[in-house]
Amino acid sequence: MIKNRRKSTTKTRPPKANFYYNTQYPNKDAIEHLCISFQEEFKSRKLLHQTWPTTDEIFYSGGYLAGLLKTLGLVPDQCRGGHSKVLDVGCGAGRLMLVLKELGFDATGVDAHVFEGLNIEAEPRGPLLEQYFSEKGINVKLVDIDKEALPFPSNHFDLVTFIETIEHLHNSPKPILQEIARVLRGGGYLLLACPNYAALSKRILALLGASNHWDLKAYYNFECVSHPSLDFIGHVREFTLSEVEQMLRWEDFRIVFSQTYALPAKMPSGLKRSIHQVLDFLSRFGRTLQLNIFVVAQK
Repeated sequence: MIKNRRKSTTKTRPPKANFYYNTQYPNKDAIEHLCISFQEEFKSRKLLHQTWPTTDEIFYSGGYLAGLLKTLGLVPDQCRGGHSKVLDVGCGAGRLMLVLKELGFDATGVDAHVFEGLNIEAEPRGPLLEQYFSEKGINVKLVDIDKEALPFPSNHFDLVTFIETIEHLHNSPKPILQEIARVLRGGGYLLLACPNYAALSKRILALLGASNHWDLKAYYNFECVSHPSLDFIGHVREFTLSEVEQMLRWEDFRIVFSQTYALPAKMPSGLKRSIHQVLDFLSRFGRTLQLNIFVVAQK
């Protein structure tokens, strides 16, 4: 829900729109049940990726489910119902699209690597995933958003989701943000989520001499590449909240909501657990200090 604040009698700045996170869209328990059912289908239909399988451990304890629920809770009221058209840019395995489809959206996705790789039984995953999307009525197109334009007409979508993708781009985000602005209808919304480079825990690790970039050994040994393209698919460049806001304003988006959040994560043990808990507590005192960025912007 978007609500205008009253004008202050002591300040001259215009009222700022506020966005309230909706925890009941349409029912948190029902959405969680949907997400879990799709996880079970991915396992039973052999759709889990061999190299990066979203196992139950990751799904339940690593913030994956919480991230899906947070994203869905930030979908603007104006896009809900009425078969709104949504485009998921960097859709990955399509889990977000699957839930949105069940909630009544006309869901489309684009991704460069969605059909690549093997499943956990060493079988080609692409044909299985294509059949699954076809059965669900979801349209997925292979698009390298680093290099290609979005294959859709202008002013076509009511909502674009851009979740955990911008940090994987090898080039400037400018072309894809311009494309997102082009395919959104006037008044449409962009929902963007990404890691926060300036999170308090990362700042402290940097002070201690630790790198906040992708794991060096995995990067050095080509463990984070997508075959057959051999593109590095880890985090190329992370951003701060203010940087994300600035890039969106450069493309004439209006920021409706922006905040950082700490999604649940698997807790370490011993002293590391205590340190993690202290950092998590301290980060909650600043809107820019937590690990995950969420922004809603309007065209």
